[in-house]
Amino acid sequence: MDIKAFTIVSLAVALLNATGCGDGSGGIGGGSGTSNPSGIDRSGNSVGAIDAFGSVIVNGVEWETGSSTVFTVEDDDSRSQDDLAVGDIVVIKGTIDGGTGIATATSVEADDLIEGPIGTIDTTNETFVVLGTTVRTDLDTIYDDSLGGSSFAALTLNASVEVHGFIRADGSVLATRIEASAPTEEFEVTGIVANLTETTFDINDLSVDFSSADFDDFDGKPIEEGDPVEVKGSSTLGPLGELVATKVEFKGAGPFGNAADEDFEIEGLVTAIGSNSIAVGGLTIQTGGLDLSGLVINMKVEVEGNIDVDGVLQARSIEIRATTNLRVTANVDAGSIDPVAGSFEMLGITILTDQRTQLEDKSDLDTPAFGVDDLADGDYLEVRGSVASSSSTVILASRVEREDPDVRIDLRGFVQAEDGMTITVLGVTIMTGSATQYRDANDAPISADEFFAAVDIDTLVDAQGVATGATTILAEELELED
Repeated sequence: MDIKAFTIVSLAVALLNATGCGDGSGGIGGGSGTSNPSGIDRSGNSVGAIDAFGSVIVNGVEWETGSSTVFTVEDDDSRSQDDLAVGDIVVIKGTIDGGTGIATATSVEADDLIEGPIGTIDTTNETFVVLGTTVRTDLDTIYDDSLGGSSFAALTLNASVEVHGFIRADGSVLATRIEASAPTEEFEVTGIVANLTETTFDINDLSVDFSSADFDDFDGKPIEEGDPVEVKGSSTLGPLGELVATKVEFKGAGPFGNAADEDFEIEGLVTAIGSNSIAVGGLTIQTGGLDLSGLVINMKVEVEGNIDVDGVLQARSIEIRATTNLRVTANVDAGSIDPVAGSFEMLGITILTDQRTQLEDKSDLDTPAFGVDDLADGDYLEVRGSVASSSSTVILASRVEREDPDVRIDLRGFVQAEDGMTITVLGVTIMTGSATQYRDANDAPISADEFFAAVDIDTLVDAQGVATGATTILAEELELED
């Protein structure tokens, strides 16, 4: 599938040199871009998922906002920062002070990829389909409170949802945030025009009737096969299951518009790999002499570079981002919070945060600009992240979420030791008993003997239960993970 550049749908971008790049699992350096000289004020663009608030933090860059900042949500430019949420995909335009490095936003625009009813749900693979587009989820996906739950289980057939996320190479979506929407809201879908006729085209498995639609940003050109578009239409599908479009908007201009001679940093999914270029979410980036041998399709990367005077993106370096595969849900250990270092402990596990960590308070406290300095001993948190190696007991958090108080423990990680009755994960001892239930990677019940026969060092498992000590859990359920 040939995916062209989208304005919002598939990138996470932060400006080079506004902050550091953060930790990743690998780097490719030595690109051909040209740096802006230090000390020179410059314009910039940032596109990506919101990590946290204070001002607006996107991919580690804190963009200061104020009364002159224009906030646009769903084409409504009268909104405010209060209308944004962690995980929303935004386009930020602004300036960076060459002396201080402070980034100031002149505009922040938010939009979703899909809005409509859930047609099918695959609980095994945790995917679902909305308006013919498959939506994939992972440990970084945020489930809004409006869904009535904070996990995939909150999704129900025919429920209307709004999905923010990244476009994958096959046209499916990796969701960054999912929230409920009103059934009467206009349906919306973003994708590539296929099977074009005089009055219809397809986006993935959805047929679109555009015979009575208004066209936006096409600049007089006719709609063509392969065009990236956003379609809005009636909240009721037609008699053949088609979306009756009221508006078709061309999305081929890319997120940077006519920008030139500006630095950029893009975080997103690799959707194409050429000999001297890659596409991140459909946006083509020239890579010069960079070694691309470590890249694969749909891998998450960060690309630093420069938009040259002709508006062409030239990469200086490519960093492969670590995969989020760990989860800890537990209470904060007493005396472990270090706001300066941005760290704390849970079950004796050290949790490290950085400027790319998504932080959100979903407890009744509902702290707006939630951060590590807002934590208190005993707070009940869900942390998702990664480790440098399976033997590590330190997690680099991709997301920290404060919940209302509870005693349930959930620990997902790699087995470091096992003896047929207990296992160790992230330095935590997980004990079993006669009431412990076991499941395989397909969520099917299995026996204790079958579970431990399948477990080895570095096996990924999920344990749910209660704490019996500072670093000990009694498992009520143990599950093998892919």
